Amino acid sequence: GTGEEDEGGTGYVTVLSTMIGLVMEV
Repeated sequence: GTGEEDEGGTGYVTVLSTMIGLVMEV
């Protein structure tokens, strides 16, 4: 469950990465 914050201006990548991290963790 690793959510890498991407400071690219769009929070879409951050949210998506976090969601994937949570799913992978479980």
